[in-house]
Amino acid sequence: MAESKKGDHNLALKNYKKNLDIWKNADNDLPELIDAKKRLAKLESVVVQ
Repeated sequence: MAESKKGDHNLALKNYKKNLDIWKNADNDLPELIDAKKRLAKLESVVVQ
């Protein structure tokens, strides 16, 4: 997400979680969903809450 590239990792984290909540019923093998989950995990390891 653009927020992550701008350095606003907290906003990016919030937006990834919101998008994944919207996609909660999507097929688990959807490439975009897999990518979003990987990016969220990476952001969670960087962001101190």
